Amino acid sequence: MYRQAVMKLFNWADITALAQAETDVLVEAYQTAITLGLSKDFIRLLEEELLRRGFISGKDRRKG
Repeated sequence: MYRQAVMKLFNWADITALAQAETDVLVEAYQTAITLGLSKDFIRLLEEELLRRGFISGKDRRKG
């Protein structure tokens, strides 16, 4: 179930999809994006949404 939701995020890759996604789906998408070495811009979008939700703090952000 999460796998499908994560893949939808990768396919949509827009702000609306990120805002509508469940937090656990965003976390999995974030971890998968890092593992796969996806675009830094995409990873940054995921980080921004997780920061907005208070799930991660600014100090937890990836460098680079």
